[in-house]
Amino acid sequence: MEYIIQAFTGGYKSKSPWTPREVLTRISSVMDILPVRSVIIGWNGRTELYYPLIDEVHRRGKKIFAWLPVFSEMSAFDEAFRAVDFAGASHGGAKVSGDDDFLFLCPSRRQNIELAIRVYKDCFAKSDFDGIFLDKIRYASFGNGFNAAMGCFCGECRREYQKRGIDHEKIIALLGGEEKPFLSPAALEGMRYRFDDPLIDGFFRARADIISSSVFELTDWFKGRGLAVGLDVYAPVFAYYVGQDISALSQKADFIKPMMYRITDAPAGVPYEHRRMRQELGACGCGIDGRLEGLWGVDDICGDSAFRAQAEGLKQARCEINIGIEVNDKPGICVSDGAYAAGTIDMIDKSGLGCVLSWDVLSAPEATLRAIAEHNAIYGGIADEPAE
Repeated sequence: MEYIIQAFTGGYKSKSPWTPREVLTRISSVMDILPVRSVIIGWNGRTELYYPLIDEVHRRGKKIFAWLPVFSEMSAFDEAFRAVDFAGASHGGAKVSGDDDFLFLCPSRRQNIELAIRVYKDCFAKSDFDGIFLDKIRYASFGNGFNAAMGCFCGECRREYQKRGIDHEKIIALLGGEEKPFLSPAALEGMRYRFDDPLIDGFFRARADIISSSVFELTDWFKGRGLAVGLDVYAPVFAYYVGQDISALSQKADFIKPMMYRITDAPAGVPYEHRRMRQELGACGCGIDGRLEGLWGVDDICGDSAFRAQAEGLKQARCEINIGIEVNDKPGICVSDGAYAAGTIDMIDKSGLGCVLSWDVLSAPEATLRAIAEHNAIYGGIADEPAE
């Protein structure tokens, strides 16, 4: 298997802990021991961080993508319009460490789409990237609390709901009630959940359509400038709850990376998202315990059977799928594990899908990378010749 590798250089306006030489040296060392076909890197806005690496990646005949969060991590920019919950309050962020703020913007607002394009122009357009990797293309998850997880209800979003035949006032009344059993899915249709209440079912479809429409607009813009487009999405068990219809999003993307992070205790991590979903829905009378497991036909959302079931579901996508697995050490969030990485890669290999070593190879321990290299040596795959 050839890998896509992902590297995090810090927030847009933060001071990156890395120098251009360190980024080049670290990524080159990974490419020396593993068969790498593409690199995703970002999203720090210091363009000089990337010049030496871009040259080296191209010298090796590989591709490099600029990592661009869209509807979160933009709070440092004055023109960003924050999402508004059904009670009329601006969304708060999820409590995590590091440069991620998880403060979500409204996906319907023209100014937020234009902001993503402007940030690309300011931070990445002058560099010779082969593609763009769009991240945070979603609503907040239950990690941000129940109200935020229900999406945006600003004036623009209300108009978008109306266009799609959704009575947003009735939705607000339902969401404002004490008991909300209607938020438990009744069925799984492809990678989309269906709900017994037709109003709620239509609401979730409308949310996903709003996200897809904005992502399609951005995808068309970047492809019109000759860039390939990759998308970061949640694991299929949670994606529809954050407004991501993976099947629909796959229509225009060159590849999609589902974040199937099974040992990460932070947003996008499967154990974290499952815990926060059960907490938030359980607090409002929506018994979700065991529901997702039942619909997917598995015992443990974090287990191997759930991973294989989701990988099978992802084969319905219309673009290339490269499953993201975490290889980094992040204190308090994720402890890297070589055996876990190698075992997960084995499942991906058998599924016939691709793999992204996520979300930061710059902080991946050598032991984990060596375990992956040993797996490749046994099951196939040849690394590049070491750089001179």
